[in-house]
Amino acid sequence: MEPGDGGRCLRHRAHPRRVRVLPALPVAHGAHVRGEVVSRPLVVAHRCGSGVAPENTLAALRTAVREGADAVEVDVLPSRDGHPVVHHDDRLSRTAGIDAAVWEVDLADLRALDVGRWFAPGFEGERIPTLEDVVAALPAGVRLVADFKHGEERFPGFAARVADIVRPLGRRYATVSIQHAFALDLASRVPGALALLTFRRPPATDEEVKQLRELPPGAGLAMAMRALSAAVLVAAAETSRPVYVFTPNRPAELRVALTVGADAVITDHVAVAVELRAQLARGERG
Repeated sequence: MEPGDGGRCLRHRAHPRRVRVLPALPVAHGAHVRGEVVSRPLVVAHRCGSGVAPENTLAALRTAVREGADAVEVDVLPSRDGHPVVHHDDRLSRTAGIDAAVWEVDLADLRALDVGRWFAPGFEGERIPTLEDVVAALPAGVRLVADFKHGEERFPGFAARVADIVRPLGRRYATVSIQHAFALDLASRVPGALALLTFRRPPATDEEVKQLRELPPGAGLAMAMRALSAAVLVAAAETSRPVYVFTPNRPAELRVALTVGADAVITDHVAVAVELRAQLARGERG
């Protein structure tokens, strides 16, 4: 997901009796589901937790889990030879200093790149993980949200490859994309998976709100902070659609995202969000 989508806070809060977004799993705060302790809203580590470690790396994933993330969000692209790899930018220049697109490089060569040095000296040697690496590193109970900027135009059959890797996660997996058809198709290949459809602006008309209500059954919403509105939250609640909010990072934004009725908050700063959620659960102002 893109940075800077938390720039404008929602300044009003919908009536609590009307806006109660139904969670993807129907459990109360702190309940147990198949051995998993589930809190609401979920705290999701954006790009594996890019606030404290190089984004989309196993180092970031380990840190996010240690800080209490309920889920990690990663960005997935195909290598030239069709392997799903975890990297946000289409091009490798920012993280690896290479002037090439991810899909122009074979997996073996991608694995040789250092994508940690740019972040801080202590992270030299961090590599681009494959999606398989991330799934293997996920502790039991931690969920995975995979973001796709592209469909299958770069590598036909990519959805099937991804589905084979994430299928064992079942209900612990969600796919999110601005490419709505791709998200729905991929989620349909993984029993129990959730499709999150990305929206970066609020609905401008009643007709657009109606279109949210008429999305395919089981589809959830991935909403930029600036796209949140009472109308969106009511529509989601009344059609039982989970709402994931991205990417609040400042404390004021996080407070809004954690209290407005969303099911999950996708943030760079996991530890801050987890602590603020705990404060709010205790009734503290912080």
